[in-house]
Amino acid sequence: MVSRSAGPLWEQVKEILLKRIIAGELAPDARIVEVQVARELGVSQAPVREALKSLEALGLVDILPFSGARVHRQTPKELLDAYSVRAELEVLAIRFASARGANFSSLTARMGDMYHAAAEGDMMRLSIADTAFHEEIIKASDNAELLRLWHNLQPSTRAYITLISPGADPNWTVGLHPPILNTLLAGDLEGATEAMRQHFALARARLEVGIAHRGEDEPPAALQAAVEAEATAKAAAEASSAVIA
Repeated sequence: MVSRSAGPLWEQVKEILLKRIIAGELAPDARIVEVQVARELGVSQAPVREALKSLEALGLVDILPFSGARVHRQTPKELLDAYSVRAELEVLAIRFASARGANFSSLTARMGDMYHAAAEGDMMRLSIADTAFHEEIIKASDNAELLRLWHNLQPSTRAYITLISPGADPNWTVGLHPPILNTLLAGDLEGATEAMRQHFALARARLEVGIAHRGEDEPPAALQAAVEAEATAKAAAEASSAVIA
């Protein structure tokens, strides 16, 4: 249920639906019926309609005439394109943040959150902690437009990660982050931007294989890229573990 004292109703409805999409409770192509959502949440159809329009703007919902709303099924190209753009946004955030002398020490706590989630095998919690780690880097840039663009991309990429996460290795995911953390703490701008690009290159290779295994697409050389990515990520994690221990 929503609360009339907790902000605009449409925003509350949007957050509820967004969480369900990210968690996979509302799967791709699933219908979202305004009347049913309104009845469940105890609101009129108007805020539900506004929430759906907002989710459509994020690329998470399709609203078709005479057909209602459905959860958008992202194509492999859409997902991989989003990863490429996110990589450059986060590299830019590092440059902006470094130029203003931002302090990245708080990322150590976010790293700890990821380790705890991985130790418990909780992929949803790990996804949330991973998001918090990257969001802190974006916020350190002190650039509202950059943060807005990043937020527009983040829900869709995280939604897909959640869908392919069963059976994924949480330690592999965590192992992508120490090189970023260590270079940021050391004030190594070029090392940090390279670590961020490497992070997304490895994650993208894994995503390509996840897509291929689901039968949605099979990008050229994806399997070979994944083998190389696994080896590189393992080596990077081992090299960095002593630094953050």
